[in-house]
Amino acid sequence: MRSGHRLGHLLGHRLGRRFGWLWGAYGTSALGTWLAFGAFPLIAIQVLHAGPAEVAALSSVGAAVGAAVA
Repeated sequence: MRSGHRLGHLLGHRLGRRFGWLWGAYGTSALGTWLAFGAFPLIAIQVLHAGPAEVAALSSVGAAVGAAVA
């Protein structure tokens, strides 16, 4: 048995190519969401000159809206 075949088996090669694409799309989406939530406080500080209280409020409201939409 070749090591590449064994690795494919361990990574769920049996689940198929479409599942791999789905998993990749989910990972990309999660990374984009993480970057966006990290960028909002930086934008508030740099562009709007927001203080700590405003940045905390922005973060809290963003999480609350995300929970309400979900």
